[in-house]
Amino acid sequence: MSGNNINGNFLFIPAILLVVFLFFSQNIPLFVLLLIAIILIALFKFNFKVDLNNKLGFSTSSEKNENEKLILWMGFIILSFVVILLIKMQLTASTITPKVASTVDTTSSLNQTPTLTALQAVKLIEDYLETKNNILGREYSKADARKNTTGKIYNELVADEDQKGSIDWLKKNNAYFKFINNKVTGYKDFVISKENTSINVRVIGRSSYFVNNKETNNKGNNNGNPFNCEYTYNFQLHEGVWKISDRPSKFVLCNPE
Repeated sequence: MSGNNINGNFLFIPAILLVVFLFFSQNIPLFVLLLIAIILIALFKFNFKVDLNNKLGFSTSSEKNENEKLILWMGFIILSFVVILLIKMQLTASTITPKVASTVDTTSSLNQTPTLTALQAVKLIEDYLETKNNILGREYSKADARKNTTGKIYNELVADEDQKGSIDWLKKNNAYFKFINNKVTGYKDFVISKENTSINVRVIGRSSYFVNNKETNNKGNNNGNPFNCEYTYNFQLHEGVWKISDRPSKFVLCNPE
């Protein structure tokens, strides 16, 4: 019957490999599955041998020793799992502080003054031109004015406190503007500094002025005629966002279409 004896040492190699795997691996679920598999195999061999010995009436001290070795190796695997798992949890907890510090550094870097390029400045103007029909048109949208403007031009359009801005005046007099195909066709002289941020752009399009839903001549307006004019737009940071802050009240270098 010696050929059928359980050798508790058969768990030596898988036990050592499993412990090494746990120490260097981050895949804890896979380790648990391997651990369960080895324990089930060991239990199967143990129960099979016990049943066989009981049926044949064998029970020797050497067999008991081998069974004890089997139980000891199983205990070694489980204990190693618990100890190494606790060590890895401690190491993981100790790495949290540097991650928090890096997050703080990133947040502080976001507080730095955002840069503005010439193309971004042109895009801000194009966004403003697209919403002018909402701002000075029949929607009288102060929300669009707040989204795209700040400073002097915002005060001219909105003037929330005394309601003497362009939007309120137009609404009170049942008047509005209509802008058609206004777009930027070129730009030059982009400047960005603490004192001044501006760009010159050429804008083409049409604009008409209506009172009581009838087109009306308006001083300073093109009265529906095409225009091709050069403007200087200024920009300011408002709560970390670049917005249009000023524009000239008169056309500059306007050429007929």
